Amino acid sequence: MSSQVKERTRWAFLNFNALPPSAGLQDWAASQFISSFAEVNGVDICELDQIEKIFGHALNQFDRGPNKRLKTMDPVEFERRRASYLDELTKNPTEFAKCVAQHFSGEMGLGIVVVFDNVDKRSRDLQLAIFEAAQWFKDLTRALVLVNLRDSTFEAHRDEPPLDAFANAINCYVRPPRFAQVIRKRLELVLEVIPTKVAQQQEYTLSSGYRIRYPASRLGEFLLTLYLSLFDQHTLKVASALEALVARDVRRALGMFADILVSPHIPTNLITGTILTGGASRIQEFRIIRSLMRQRNKFYNGKSNYIRNIMDVDLDHNQPSNFLYADILEYLIRNRKFRIDFDQEGYATIGTLRKKMGVAGYDEEDVFSAIKTLVEWGLIEPESLIVEGLTDNDAVRMHATGFIHMRFFVERLEYLVGVTTDMRFASRHVAEEIGRIWSGQSHLPDLSKAATGKVLEHLKTYVQQEYERRCKRHAFYEEFGLGGRVLVRAIDRALVHFHSDRSPVDARR
Repeated sequence: MSSQVKERTRWAFLNFNALPPSAGLQDWAASQFISSFAEVNGVDICELDQIEKIFGHALNQFDRGPNKRLKTMDPVEFERRRASYLDELTKNPTEFAKCVAQHFSGEMGLGIVVVFDNVDKRSRDLQLAIFEAAQWFKDLTRALVLVNLRDSTFEAHRDEPPLDAFANAINCYVRPPRFAQVIRKRLELVLEVIPTKVAQQQEYTLSSGYRIRYPASRLGEFLLTLYLSLFDQHTLKVASALEALVARDVRRALGMFADILVSPHIPTNLITGTILTGGASRIQEFRIIRSLMRQRNKFYNGKSNYIRNIMDVDLDHNQPSNFLYADILEYLIRNRKFRIDFDQEGYATIGTLRKKMGVAGYDEEDVFSAIKTLVEWGLIEPESLIVEGLTDNDAVRMHATGFIHMRFFVERLEYLVGVTTDMRFASRHVAEEIGRIWSGQSHLPDLSKAATGKVLEHLKTYVQQEYERRCKRHAFYEEFGLGGRVLVRAIDRALVHFHSDRSPVDARR
C-alpha cells in the first residue's frame, strides 16, 4: 500500500481462535471489532467526546425528537436522559460497531478493513457459519471484510449456501511458505537482533572437553551454515521429509530446527566441523532421523513430537495387530487422487474406512480407535479439524506427515531398528531376543553393526510371519492389507541396504 492509502485506511482483526464455544457470532464479532479497532488504530472509545462523535447521528436525532422541549424546560433531566440513551447505545455491540464504521468511514472518509482471522482452523460447519456472519458484518459496516476459509471447505461447499453467493466474488489461495524458507528468514532476523541481545563473546564445550570461543557476531553465520547443511541439494530427501513432518505449522518448523540443534544424538564435534568447513561436513541423514525420534532420550520411547511408530499396537483393541495403522495409511495414500466420499480428492469418511478395513479382517471398533489415534498423532487429518468427538460421518485424508512415514521412514534403517525399543510383539521369543540385544548394548551410544543386523533380522522374520498369519486367517487380507505388504517389502529392502551398503532406493531398483 502507498503511504497515502495507508493513511486513509483503518484496520481491525478478529481472532476466531478466541471464540467462546457458546458465543453468538454476530454479537461476538461486533464486540471484537470495537475493541480491535480501538487498539490497532489508537482510538479511545471510552472517552466521552469520542463516543459523542461516534454516535453523533443518533444523538442529533435524540436532540430533535420528543426530548427537544425538555432541553429548555429542564436541562438537568434532558442531560440525564441523553446520557442514559448514550449508555444504552454503547451497550449494544451491533449498534456500536455500526456507528463506529459510519463515523470513520462515512463521516471521516476512511477505508475500513476487517480481517476474520484463523477461520480456517475452525470446524467445517463453524467456518460456514462465520462466513455467513461475515456477510452480515459487511452489510452492517460497509467495510472490506477478509475471511480465510480452508481450501477444502470452500471447494466442497462453493455451490451451496452461503458460499454460492461468493462464487463470482474475489477469492484467492495463499500457500504456506516452505519449511526451509521459514527457517532462513528467521535466521536473517536473528542476524539483525544478535548484536543487541547477546554477550559479545560466546562459548560452548565439545564432547571431547575442548572449549570453543567465538564472537557473537558469528552466531548467525553458524546457524545459517547448519541450516544449509540440512537443506542443500545433497540432503534433499531428508529436507523434504522434515518439511512433511511440520506441514503448514511454522512454529512447529522452528521448534524442529531447534530440537535438531540441541539434540545429544548430534555430537558437538560434528556441528563444529560443519560450521568450520562451511557446511561441507554435512550432518548425516541417520543422525537427523535419530535426533527427531529420540529427541533428548537415549532410546526411542514412542513420545517423539515428530516421528511415530506405525507398527505400534494398542493392547485395548479386540484384535491387536502391528499392521492396522499401516493399512489405514496405505489405503488413504493409494486413494489420495480419487473422490471417495467427498467432493475433494483423498477424503474418506470414517464409516467407509471401517468397512474397508473390516473386509481385510479387522474389528471395526479397533479401526475406529486406530483412526482417532492417527488423527491425534497428526498422520491423518479430518476435514472438520475436529480431533475429539469424531463420528462415522467425519471425512479424513492423508496428511503429509503420514505419507512421509509410509514412503520415507519405513525404508530407513534408523527408523526400523529404532522403533523396536518401543514396540509390542505378538511373539514373546522375538520380544525377548530384541530386548536382550538392546540391553546388552546399553553402555554404548548405539548398537554395533552386528547387533543392528540381528535386530533387523528378527524384525523381518516377525513381520513376515505376522503377514502370512493374517493372510491365512483372513481371505481378503492379501488383497486389502496393502500396508502390511509395504512394511514387509520395506524391511526386505532395508536388509539389502544393510548388507550391501547401498541406499534403499538403489536396493529397490
